Amino acid sequence: MNHYEIDGHQFKTRTQMLSMMAGVFVGIYDDITAERGQTSCTNPSKLANAAVKHWGLDVINNGRTHMTFNGYTTRDLANAFAAELATYAV
Repeated sequence: MNHYEIDGHQFKTRTQMLSMMAGVFVGIYDDITAERGQTSCTNPSKLANAAVKHWGLDVINNGRTHMTFNGYTTRDLANAFAAELATYAV
């Protein structure tokens, strides 16, 4: 049974889900920081923490958080951000 899901999208693996989350949130974060006149972030841990807060991934819903239900940590999400950011490296 596939239980890796976010925002109605299902994934075969946790890695696929985290990769999609990182890719989407980089764009969201860039928009947020641009509105504030700030530069974009390249720190995977900071991006992961911002994503958790922005999406409420650590908020308990039906007895558990999205992170608990899907079996990942902020560190796992930070690793996905590191991989995502590496694709932008020149």
